[in-house]
Amino acid sequence: MQTPSSFEGVLTHISAPLPTPPAGNAFPFPSPETSAAYTLPPLSLSTQKTTAFISHSENPSHESWAEDPTLQNFQREKADLVSAYSQARNRMADLDKVVQTSSLEIGKLFKERQGLKAKIDVLEAEVDELQASVEVTQKHAVAKDVQYSQILELSTRLQSQAGFDGQQRKVDKEQWELEKHDMLQTITALRSEIRTLRNSYGSVPQSDQGYVSREASTPKRTLSGVATAASTSPMDLKTEVAILRHANSTMEDTLAKVRQEHAQLYEYVERLGGLGRNIQRHLQAASTGESISGTPDEGKFGKDE
Repeated sequence: MQTPSSFEGVLTHISAPLPTPPAGNAFPFPSPETSAAYTLPPLSLSTQKTTAFISHSENPSHESWAEDPTLQNFQREKADLVSAYSQARNRMADLDKVVQTSSLEIGKLFKERQGLKAKIDVLEAEVDELQASVEVTQKHAVAKDVQYSQILELSTRLQSQAGFDGQQRKVDKEQWELEKHDMLQTITALRSEIRTLRNSYGSVPQSDQGYVSREASTPKRTLSGVATAASTSPMDLKTEVAILRHANSTMEDTLAKVRQEHAQLYEYVERLGGLGRNIQRHLQAASTGESISGTPDEGKFGKDE
């Protein structure tokens, strides 16, 4: 049998309060410096009951108190608590590692988010610039279309004018051929008249030379279309021949100028056609986004104008 005094001393040491865990944690994770504060207090007998405990332990008949079931249950609970506490510390260490790893990953993700946001800002600025460039290109394309339409209209007008001028030149050429033929006939007749006059002048006496006259057998057609008779004086004939030669030279110069103007007009038409093709290539390049070097024909045409 255990005495009440000795058993009460044992209960006093067993019922010592354990450390209270901090708020929010089921199992505290103390640091090595503060681990001593969380250790169980040593079992010691109170000073008032030391004599009773010694007398009780010296009595062999009372040694069965160590085999008390309540004490064994307390010891098992203590072992379980120590094991659970160790497991909780290991768990807390693992959680700390996970938290540190998560913090590093969160920092990396935050930096990556900032970098992506900066890239998005740059891409948005590029998109705005591209949109503005597209609008400018569309405006240029519209202006080029208007200019191309004007050039086509001018080219059509010049082609029609060239056709009309060609027909007019053809009519003028036919008229010139007729006049040239008439002039050649007139020159031939005048030459024959001159030869006849020279022959007759050589056979007439000196006193009768001033009275030599001869009318033309047929009237001759001049440039003005008026029929006149051949002059009877050699000086008049020479003057008329000189006038006819001058008129012939003038007509030849006029024909040369007409031919030159025709060649220039044809060259202008060719340049307009080349300019239209260049503008069409520019429009196609603008629609496809390609770049074309400057066209020399366009600058040359603008310079000639």
